[in-house]
Amino acid sequence: MAAKELRWGSIRTRRKNEQVIELHDRNTIRELLNTERNYSAYALGQLDTSLFEKTQWFNLTNETNKKTGLVMHSKGGLGEATMTFGDPYAIEKILRVHPGPALTYMSCQPKHLEAIQKTHHLFSTQEMLRLTVDRKNFRPDHKNVQVKLSGLDVHRINQLYGSEGRPTYYQAQHIDEGVYYGIINQGRLTAIAGTHIVSREEQVAVVGNVYTLPRYRGQGLATTVTSSTTEELLKFCTTVVLTVDPKNDPALAAYKHLGYLEGDTIIETNARQHFGVNLRAFGLRLQSRLTI
Repeated sequence: MAAKELRWGSIRTRRKNEQVIELHDRNTIRELLNTERNYSAYALGQLDTSLFEKTQWFNLTNETNKKTGLVMHSKGGLGEATMTFGDPYAIEKILRVHPGPALTYMSCQPKHLEAIQKTHHLFSTQEMLRLTVDRKNFRPDHKNVQVKLSGLDVHRINQLYGSEGRPTYYQAQHIDEGVYYGIINQGRLTAIAGTHIVSREEQVAVVGNVYTLPRYRGQGLATTVTSSTTEELLKFCTTVVLTVDPKNDPALAAYKHLGYLEGDTIIETNARQHFGVNLRAFGLRLQSRLTI
């Protein structure tokens, strides 16, 4: 029985020199991700002991043309999420066998789009710019007084994020597990910056959730809270990144002011499987189990 269960994670494609393999060893996955560490920052954070059990990782390597790819399906802090790495050819092959959840939030590189669209319909697609900073380049900005936030502040954090009509449901645990700083004016939280993921084990963090109430914008508040969040993260992280809309000139200028440098272009999109994809994938996995 154990041998058959193992074969579920090793599925041959029509080419005899390639296999789709489910990876369980964090060192192997880390080695693959570290080839593009800034782009892979969120996925590296998922290797953290507290999150790894909520992920699945699938790899394909073609022994002839040396094309290799990796797909991660996650049920972590952002909900259902999928990330793709490596060669588009390999990504297409993996997704045909392991397409993941029917609806997911996909992060990929522009070169992956055509391959992903063979199995998924993409909507609400956004091109983002990845920025990265290190201890050498970081330039702190403390011109506004900020405070570190904790789970005890979750009520007013949700009030701030929901102030423009979008309800948010952060829990105290989300705040305590991340790094969040805010600015308070007349008793009200008016600006905030935090994290999408933090891993002390992997020494990596993704800064995000930066928001300022509209009437307080233009005063440098977002710069200050992002600075404080970044400064704390750099005490224990070697890789700190964030993503920004390249058309958002004020935000881009603020991050560059802090020493963030431009990196990869990333596509963030909602993805829904094409009709029948999951059924065909199940058939491929079942056929492999019966014939190997």
